[in-house]
Amino acid sequence: MNITLRKSDYIKLIVICSISIAIDFFLFIDISSPPAWDQGYHLSNLFKMYNIISNDNIDIAIKIDNILNVTDNYRGPLTYFLSALKLFFINNSYKVAYISNHIFNTICIISIFELGKLIKDSKTGFWAATFFTFSPFIIKERTDYLIDLSLTSFTILYILFLTKWYLSKKEISIYSFLSGINFAFIFLTRPTGVVIFILPNIILFLKKFKKKVSKKRFLLESFIFFFTFILLIFPWLSRHWVTIISSTLNAFKWGINYQEGLDYNTLEGWLFYLNKLPDIFGIINFILILIILFSSIVNINNLKNLLNKFRSKELIWLSVISLNFYIVVSFMSTKDIRFLMPIYPVICIYLSLIFNYLTLFFFRNNLKIMIMTFSLSLSMIIQINNYKNISV
Repeated sequence: MNITLRKSDYIKLIVICSISIAIDFFLFIDISSPPAWDQGYHLSNLFKMYNIISNDNIDIAIKIDNILNVTDNYRGPLTYFLSALKLFFINNSYKVAYISNHIFNTICIISIFELGKLIKDSKTGFWAATFFTFSPFIIKERTDYLIDLSLTSFTILYILFLTKWYLSKKEISIYSFLSGINFAFIFLTRPTGVVIFILPNIILFLKKFKKKVSKKRFLLESFIFFFTFILLIFPWLSRHWVTIISSTLNAFKWGINYQEGLDYNTLEGWLFYLNKLPDIFGIINFILILIILFSSIVNINNLKNLLNKFRSKELIWLSVISLNFYIVVSFMSTKDIRFLMPIYPVICIYLSLIFNYLTLFFFRNNLKIMIMTFSLSLSMIIQINNYKNISV
């Protein structure tokens, strides 16, 4: 599979990134209210990190020690470190701190495009990246300073590397090394994030083990993956493992105490995120999706062809990842719509596949683009209006 970016692909991705920055900058113009509690906590850690990095009066050993001590709980230090680099090179302000989310937004856009292209074609990747970037759900989360967007960026990047490794026919793949690095990035963003890949990781290693190749090469790939992962997380984990575990347990207890009725042993708890789909897609987009899906049911052949499209090896693999994720977030005691963000890029790829396939039978390409542009624009206007009417 050829996944090389063409010049036109670069232009499309640059346009998507540029428009998203312009939208967010418009939303940040009137920021004057102090951040909410969660945002304030994360911004505080960010500026701690910035002060450490920008301090030239301490030697490198002490600086590294201070960086590793910025956070000691289940919220890892990587988000603050990468955001602080942007502050260091541009400007130290709250607005720039919020805009630093576009480091992670750009990772998301490129990774979604590449994964969609790997799964199907560049058109799938383009529409999936568009759905993601201009979704009211993502605009809202992107204009907060939390760690959910950074976790999402490293999650979709890991899915991309893991899928390439899964599909690779080489006996020793570079993606074992890249996957190990990115798995560590997920841990250093939020340690609990690695749990959502238990099942996909097991399936991948079983697949590699069963291949008729040298077991020594399999062991070498496995060693590269785990050695890279442990090497990167050890400096932070080794000094904070007790508080990481205790803070994770406390967060689980918080959900039990304050979100009664959404426990893992209740139907409401397992249906929580499905019931939030209209909020996630935006009501206008959600209605459009339902209309297109309902229209396809009229022609049973179209529906059968669509279902056949989802039987490919790549999409079954993505379904395994999605299933593992949904089980984990539903089992969590605390439920929040933003916890669905890490798997939202995959949802956008599914949506892009459905949209591109079904609309072939109803609309010409130009009309399809006009319809989605109108839908996404209207959803953004609604989101921006809501944003302007509440305090940041």
